[in-house]
Amino acid sequence: MDIAIAPRHKRLFMEKIFYSPCGCWFWTAVVNEYGYGIVCIYYKQYLAHRVSYFIHKGSFDNHLKVLHSCDNPLCQNPDHLFLGTQADNMLDMYKKRRDRKAHGQAHYFSKVTEDQVREIRGLRGKFTAKELGERYDLNRSQISRIWNRIFWKHVI
Repeated sequence: MDIAIAPRHKRLFMEKIFYSPCGCWFWTAVVNEYGYGIVCIYYKQYLAHRVSYFIHKGSFDNHLKVLHSCDNPLCQNPDHLFLGTQADNMLDMYKKRRDRKAHGQAHYFSKVTEDQVREIRGLRGKFTAKELGERYDLNRSQISRIWNRIFWKHVI
């Protein structure tokens, strides 16, 4: 990225930042649908964290991504920003376990707890899937999937 930014644009940019005690510099102006700050310079839109990197660290290849070590899309702190490829971004996500979706009772659609799953598995053969479904407010196929470890694989 290599654009000419007038001193007044830098000043206006920096005025749109809230300096948090946690160390992140929060963008307080317009954000896109993904939660990243947007700034217009000479009638062209840029992602704010890319502009922040450019202002504080200098020019960089447009093919590179500006990544957040803090995982905060609103952060503009140059100490929290680093350059990388899309592959670097995916590796960073994987290392920080941000690729994991909520499972088990942590999932917001969960209707039963891990203890209830253990009970359901222990009652297999004593009750039908329909009877257990009525008891736990689940349908027969959900009970069957619990029994066959298609759902709740991690529960022993």
